[in-house]
Amino acid sequence: MRLPLHIYLPLLLSLPQFSAAFSSILGIDVGQEFIKAALVKPGIPLEIVLTKDSKRKEASAIGFKPSRYSPNPAGYSHPDRLYGVDAANLGARFPQDVYPNLKQLLGKHILDDNIQEYSGRYPALNILPGESRPTVSFKSASSPPGATGEQMFTVEELLAMQLSNIQRNALAMAAEKGKPGAIQDVIFSIPAYFTAEEKYSLQLAAEMAGLKVMAMITDGAAVGMNYATSRNFSPDDKPETHVIYDMGSGSTTATVLRFSGKSVKDVGKFKKNITEVAVLGVGWDTTLGGDLFNKKLSEHLLDDFLQSSKAKSISDNSANRRNLVRLNGRSAAKLWREAAKVRHVLSANSETATSIESLYDDIDYKSSKITRQQFEEMIYEYADRVTKPLHEALESAGLTFDEIDTVIVHGGGVRVPWVGKLLEDLVGESKISKTVNSDEAAVMGATFRGAALSKSFKVKEIDLKEINTYAVATTYTNPGSQKEISQTIFPPTSQLGTEKLFPTKHTEDFSFYLTHSIPNPKSGGKPLVEQISQIITKNLTDSTAKLNADFGCKAEHIRNEFTIRLREKDGLPEVIAGWTGCDVDYEEVPEPLTDKDNGKEGGGIVDDVKEFFGLKKKKDGEQDKSNSEPASQSKVSASPSSSSPSSPSVSAEDEKPTPKVVFTVQEGDTPNLENAKIIRKFEKIPLALEVVKAGFPEVSEEAKDAFIQKPPRRDASFNELESTVYKVRDLLTNDAFLVASLPETTALLQTRVDEISSWLYDSEGGDIASGSVIKEKLAALMDIANPIQKRMEENQKRPQQIQVLRDTLEQSKQLLNLMEEMTKLEESKRELKEKEKKEKEAKESEGTEKEKKDDGFADLEDADVLSTSSSAAASESTEAPSKPPPSYTQEEISALSSLIVNLTSWLDSQVAEQVKLPPTADPVLTVKSIESKVVEANMFVMDLLQKQIKRKEEWDRKEKREKERVERERRKEEKERKKKEKEEKEKEKEKEKEKEKEKEKEKEKEKEKEKEEEAKVEKGKEEEKNHDEL
Repeated sequence: MRLPLHIYLPLLLSLPQFSAAFSSILGIDVGQEFIKAALVKPGIPLEIVLTKDSKRKEASAIGFKPSRYSPNPAGYSHPDRLYGVDAANLGARFPQDVYPNLKQLLGKHILDDNIQEYSGRYPALNILPGESRPTVSFKSASSPPGATGEQMFTVEELLAMQLSNIQRNALAMAAEKGKPGAIQDVIFSIPAYFTAEEKYSLQLAAEMAGLKVMAMITDGAAVGMNYATSRNFSPDDKPETHVIYDMGSGSTTATVLRFSGKSVKDVGKFKKNITEVAVLGVGWDTTLGGDLFNKKLSEHLLDDFLQSSKAKSISDNSANRRNLVRLNGRSAAKLWREAAKVRHVLSANSETATSIESLYDDIDYKSSKITRQQFEEMIYEYADRVTKPLHEALESAGLTFDEIDTVIVHGGGVRVPWVGKLLEDLVGESKISKTVNSDEAAVMGATFRGAALSKSFKVKEIDLKEINTYAVATTYTNPGSQKEISQTIFPPTSQLGTEKLFPTKHTEDFSFYLTHSIPNPKSGGKPLVEQISQIITKNLTDSTAKLNADFGCKAEHIRNEFTIRLREKDGLPEVIAGWTGCDVDYEEVPEPLTDKDNGKEGGGIVDDVKEFFGLKKKKDGEQDKSNSEPASQSKVSASPSSSSPSSPSVSAEDEKPTPKVVFTVQEGDTPNLENAKIIRKFEKIPLALEVVKAGFPEVSEEAKDAFIQKPPRRDASFNELESTVYKVRDLLTNDAFLVASLPETTALLQTRVDEISSWLYDSEGGDIASGSVIKEKLAALMDIANPIQKRMEENQKRPQQIQVLRDTLEQSKQLLNLMEEMTKLEESKRELKEKEKKEKEAKESEGTEKEKKDDGFADLEDADVLSTSSSAAASESTEAPSKPPPSYTQEEISALSSLIVNLTSWLDSQVAEQVKLPPTADPVLTVKSIESKVVEANMFVMDLLQKQIKRKEEWDRKEKREKERVERERRKEEKERKKKEKEEKEKEKEKEKEKEKEKEKEKEKEKEKEKEEEAKVEKGKEEEKNHDEL
């Protein structure tokens, strides 16, 4: 999975022209199970180096397979070399020649417990001490015989081969991206617990691979650098404190880091903010990791296999049966590979099972079900060890868990759910952070650090402050008691780059050691002392004598001082300077003022003091007064003493006279000796120092050069020469090749092939030749064959490429004709539309005028509706899109026409020149030049088509927007119309209601009137009745 883009943004390349060709930084994280590498180079801003299989990490393994060619059985046959997963897969077939997980062997004594553990895990490997060092070597028939005839690989040589393979992958990646060039500077990401011997072994392997180590950075600091690249920290913000918990395949480390912003001086009076990453403390376990978990699973699989009925037939004795399988190289390799696979599966699943074909003596093995709970029970004994590095790191930093912000997990081991659960239980789930790439953060951070150190790249400014892991002490023999004295100079967690003075009282040449105090749990708390370097003085005896002769310095007054610094490159101590000397008192002695002193030239105490200390320039012919003036002329003299000016006189045999500083007084004045001034100065002489590597013997330059002649460089060259011989032989039978070669050249090439073919398999020739000699033979052969082969290929490919170019030109002509026809057709359509539009407008205008004449009051009806409609029409008219653009402009048509004419003319003239030449002559019309013209024509046409598509898309977008606008207007009008209709209907309804009400009122009135009439009639009848009665 690739990292997010923001991880790369801080790395902004800005190289000076003079260094562009040389600035390349290769960062390598040498892990126990995998090796990761990243490259930063002009034009390649911090990118992971892929393997030949395009993987982002390479398995830490190298293997050898017997060569396919064995023409000389009596001589050494160079085997095929495999790296990474190819080598690991070879372990089951050739376990005696596959070397995985070499990191844990670096700088270790042959009797170290880690070596015994490694030997038990890979029983087929023949581990021996080296010829000149008590470190690990492997006896192997795949190694060329050494000076003593032994066939051995040192662990540094094997690691150097892997580093060379990474370098080749980086070169291939850079060349593929069009950025070829040398890649030599490398920075390593290493564990914090690495000792001086382990660092030396890694440095040695890099030098053997032709790499220059510019720095080493601890894994935790590298992850911290990667974390800081994509984050900003302000000086005003509170610093962040994080712990990098890194569990890899072979070890676990915890690093406490403080991230903060700080303001520093910039150009002139300006200031700038930078990020500071400070390491506060570290803790580690050198053997806790994925391999320890794999070991438990491997033992479980072995026990499960031995319980099967077929396995019991191996031996009647169970202990013997177990040893037979465990110590079998092929069986051990298969069990280990399956154990690692089971662990990875159980990290994501709750249960699994596995099978191994022909585990031992053609007996197949199919495991029973293995659950995650079983696995966790197997490794439960390591629970305390999982959290111990965290406690140790915080203790060394002087912090508590409450004072840290998060624990950032890194490494493959943290993917085991059980490990993650233990960490969550310790610090809380909210404090567990997975904000970095657990595989690549270390190598990316290390490479970023390398880019910053190189000064050739402009990167985000991050000030890294690392610390030393182990206490640094000096060990020497006391000159008086002859006892060995050890003095701590730098305690643990001292910042790298710090300088300190180391004083001694030796007066004769001596030596002292710089040592590491390494914690050793097995020794009851007593640390293991690792000697780093021996410093030998070369001129101390002579310098002591000179101090006594020149200044009267006694032995008890002489002291030595050495400046020791913690080197930022790799954290190791180094002596940068040394001197010996003593304190000398200089006494001011008065002297009468002379005419010369009283004149313009002037004298006085100031000039005399300057003259004595060498600060005053002497005039020509002027001598030193202190040397030219006899001691008897000092009429007023101070007592010679190295301690007090009032002490009594001492004989010349006991002590030299105290040096004096002359000053003057006016003639006749009496000087006041009580006020005589004493000036004390430390007179010192630089010491010549010889620094010798302590501990294991240093590998000589001759041994390093001898390795350079070994494979893979020799193997690669040999294989290339061998394949080239076969290839040239085939070419010499090819008629097309012979046609392109002169007869005398063909004969010379045939002779050269026969000579090299015989030399290749000669026991005194190619079988023992160095890589450089093989390359010379290859170059001599290719100098003859390459020009002929090039002419042959040109003669074969040229007709086809010419036809391709002619076809391209013909297609371009067809396109040109199509463009011209389309332009004419579009113009005709535009003219027709304009005509139709004008006719339509004229008809609409006539119809409107006629309607107005027929009904002069029609425009007053529905005035609002007409007004809205006319305004919408006006809006549509003003905002209507312009007419569609042409598919191709006239300039584009003319440019394509010119291109066709020019290319046709060029091709015809070049073909005419080529026809005149014989097939043995170098061509004037090359395939490459034709291909470039084809590309030129195709690119031009593609550009035209893209422009046409772009114009069409832009017009379609405008049309779409216009249609959407018209539709919005139509919907708006429709809405307004419906609203108005609704309102009209409401009004009609109201009117109807009013009418109904009026009718009801009329009816009521009529009823009232009828009632009144009836009442009158009744009243009349009543009156008549009454009248009749009267």
